[in-house]
Amino acid sequence: MPSPLQVFLIYLSLVMDDVNAQSFLPQNFTRWFWQNSVVAGNWLYIDGGEVWNNANIGSPTAVLNLTLAIDLSISWSNATVSPKLTEKPLGFPLARHAPLWHDSIHNLIYAFGGWPYAGSPLTWPDNFTNDVGNPHQTVWHFQTDGYGSGAWRESSIQPVGIVPAFGALDASSPHVFYSLGGGTVISNNVAWANPGLSVINTQLEIWKNESSAGYGGLGSNASPYGALGEAAFVPMFGDQGVVVFVGGYTPSSQEFAFDLDPGSRPSNMSAITVYDIATGTFAQQTATGTIPPGRWAFCMVGVSDASNKSYDM
Repeated sequence: MPSPLQVFLIYLSLVMDDVNAQSFLPQNFTRWFWQNSVVAGNWLYIDGGEVWNNANIGSPTAVLNLTLAIDLSISWSNATVSPKLTEKPLGFPLARHAPLWHDSIHNLIYAFGGWPYAGSPLTWPDNFTNDVGNPHQTVWHFQTDGYGSGAWRESSIQPVGIVPAFGALDASSPHVFYSLGGGTVISNNVAWANPGLSVINTQLEIWKNESSAGYGGLGSNASPYGALGEAAFVPMFGDQGVVVFVGGYTPSSQEFAFDLDPGSRPSNMSAITVYDIATGTFAQQTATGTIPPGRWAFCMVGVSDASNKSYDM
């Protein structure tokens, strides 16, 4: 099975290079973003996203109502790749960057939350201020067949005490999905941050929301809110592994405006937060070396070394 790093490089190659070779995307597209992806077995599933081209500055060409599956067990190039395509059924709640995670026991891929589209599912509202609202409350799952095909259905497992979010920092262990913060868009460029760390075990049907009080540190100015950063599950540290959070925003208050108030500036990338799953506690570490500029809505993957003693992100 390919490492997460290999999957990431494949994913970047698919999106960025030789774009005209991708027959499932509109001709002359220049950007494809707000999609999400997950690996299940030997297949990479890429879900949704917006497709833009140079001719329609300010609005996308289309919102992809598709789930793509690429076989990672065979060699391919951008000119030869032929993903399997699954259309989403009527009523599926389309959303930007809806979180995905894989339940390996039942071979299901779950989708929950994201930034919903307020307009027609395949068009873009004329004004961003009209494109607001709470993420969809329902959970959907994709039943995979092991060969890249499957079908989306509304799940019988529905959240209890969990608030769906857009822009949460999320990561998956083999059995549990962790999602910190995120929020809902309430007006143009303004969001309402969700407190807490959602812990979702779909195999045991356990949904709980734990405190995120230690996420932003323990001082008087510490914030429990996080949005549009990244997280990674690291299995070799702690009794049950840890979740590492990097980047994004750490709003100083629950209502915040992206890039407008000082409390919502991107977090310093040297500030690393570690959540110990066994103890349910947060700890802070400071990275050294060459620190990249603060950023949000970026990509991050992780891979361990051959000896399973270190982990690179």
